[in-house]
Amino acid sequence: MWQCGERAGTIIGAVAAALLVGCVVESSTSRRDGGGTGGGYAGAGGVTYSNGSTQPMVVKVDPDQTLVAAPGNGVGVFTEYRTGGHWHVWWSCDTQITGLPCGYRVAVSVSNGVISNLDGQSLPASDQLTQPTTQDVVAATVTASDLSEISFDASPGEAVEVDAQLNGERSGAFLFFVQSGRVNGGYTGTLTDPLILEPLAP
Repeated sequence: MWQCGERAGTIIGAVAAALLVGCVVESSTSRRDGGGTGGGYAGAGGVTYSNGSTQPMVVKVDPDQTLVAAPGNGVGVFTEYRTGGHWHVWWSCDTQITGLPCGYRVAVSVSNGVISNLDGQSLPASDQLTQPTTQDVVAATVTASDLSEISFDASPGEAVEVDAQLNGERSGAFLFFVQSGRVNGGYTGTLTDPLILEPLAP
């Protein structure tokens, strides 16, 4: 098990504040009730830019790893990949700290192939999950002291682009994935939002 204590930017209206997001990386599990405040980022982790600094960064994602965060205790959009083309994207808010909910718009797309088997896990009826095209998915939620999550399939090894807006603002500071067994591969720089996530071969 790997622990992390990463800082994510929380945007409430036009005010940005830094909050501590406790998270844990676990291998091949599906728990979502953890949370820790261990070590921080270290190293570049192989994160590279794609076609210039204004384009989304391309990052590698370890297969079959699970991120765990305590619901309501921090802002984050977490992306996991399972071998065979199975994706899980979920997000949390800092409502336990601020008393306020988070308005999320999370869009996922692929350049090749299609997105299939879309499932809006535990999304209440007031939230929206749409698939405008076979290559795009958009979720609009009001997330508080719970987790919002979707799962879907794409071609095995196909990269996905995640575009996350929190209260109408984008920030790569609250995008998380597992690379080299660590959250965000230990990368200390600022990620782009949108972000392209490319699965590593198992």
